[in-house]
Amino acid sequence: MKKLKLFSKRVTIIIPLLFMIFGAIVYTTEYTGEGNNPGVIKKFLDASIPISVLMAIIISVIMIWIISTICLVFCVNVEKLVKEKDDYKNSYEKLLTDVEKNNNNKLDKNVFKRIKEILPLEKMMDFTRDLDLGNKFSFDYVEMIDDFFRTENNPEYRFIDLKLEQLRNDLIYTLKDLNSVLAEYSDRIGDTNLWRIRRTLKSDNPELYSKTIRLANSYATKAWELYDDLISSARQLLGE
Repeated sequence: MKKLKLFSKRVTIIIPLLFMIFGAIVYTTEYTGEGNNPGVIKKFLDASIPISVLMAIIISVIMIWIISTICLVFCVNVEKLVKEKDDYKNSYEKLLTDVEKNNNNKLDKNVFKRIKEILPLEKMMDFTRDLDLGNKFSFDYVEMIDDFFRTENNPEYRFIDLKLEQLRNDLIYTLKDLNSVLAEYSDRIGDTNLWRIRRTLKSDNPELYSKTIRLANSYATKAWELYDDLISSARQLLGE
């Protein structure tokens, strides 16, 4: 369509130019001549042209016009077909992308749901955000993160989304660091389900005791930040 409009504009410009050129020729000495002698162009135009030659010229002009028009229409149709093909291809690719994204979202939603079942929000908040690990803590928290560790290499607990998967791995590694500190420096309190950093360490090595508590709290805080980021990111990406 653009080519057709461009062609029309050119014809509109060319026709007036031809008239101007013709008018200019008529007033040149080559046409009017000098004195009583006609010019070269006038002599040629005044010469008798056989009807067969004239018809051949007219037919040639008409054929050139017809062929030009056919080529123009063909180019316009080809351009239209190419555009329709590209539009169809883009629509199809978008549809495939949407279907794939929808399927991936469903899988990641299931993973997110399972992780929240293992690491409930309230327990993670109590253990990693609010609790001072210089005080006693329930062994239920340790069992909770142990359950989470068992999902590390389980493909059913992997996110397809790269950001969520990275947060999941970072959370596992941080909780492992916290678990390592607690496993090395904490003891059970009597026959209860409560544990705490060994009090004997406080008397034997006060500096190490304080350092251990700071380190445990630092890992716990980092774990909470990662968990919070995982929850927030999953809600934004998955609508959960």
